[in-house]
Parts: sequence; structure tokens; C-alpha cells
Amino acid sequence: MGRINIDAYRTASKLGTISKAAENLHVSHSAISQAIANFIFNRLRSGSSCADEGKTVVKLAHEMINKLMELKELGQKSAKLKWSKHERNSRVAGT
Repeated sequence: MGRINIDAYRTASKLGTISKAAENLHVSHSAISQAIANFIFNRLRSGSSCADEGKTVVKLAHEMINKLMELKELGQKSAKLKWSKHERNSRVAGT
């Protein structure tokens, strides 16, 4: 795995587009696309397979999505608890 592959992936992720990453790294759009593809996939005669780095990226992405879902659920539970507490206080106060 070359350094350009990691830089291409990180820069495209940070800047949000392949075009901006290419401009920032002073290479062509095609070079960034290829570097990212090579970072994530290994080309084989029979097709392609996920490279070790790609597997790591996918694993971390899944972990991040799971953590975001946990945060969302926690936020929803917290909002329900606050609303429930507000309803109890309103009933006690007679409002």
C-alpha cells in the first residue's frame, strides 16, 4: 500500500470530493480514484476482493454507525424521560 493511497483516501474524506482532493494533492481526478480503489480493493483475475486496509475501513465504519445509532437511541430515551418528567410536574402543579 502506497502513501498516496492513504493520502488520497484521507484527503477525499476530509474535503468531501475527489476533485477537491485531486486539486489539493496536485494530481488528476483519475489518480485519486485509482488510489482510493487500490486502497480499498485488491484486483484479482477473478474480480476483486477487499484489501486489508479496506476491511479495516469497513469495520471502523460499521462501528461508527453502530455508535451513532446508540447515541440516537440514548437521545430518544433521554427526550422521552424529560417529557415524562415534565408531564408529571405539570399534573402535580395542575397546569
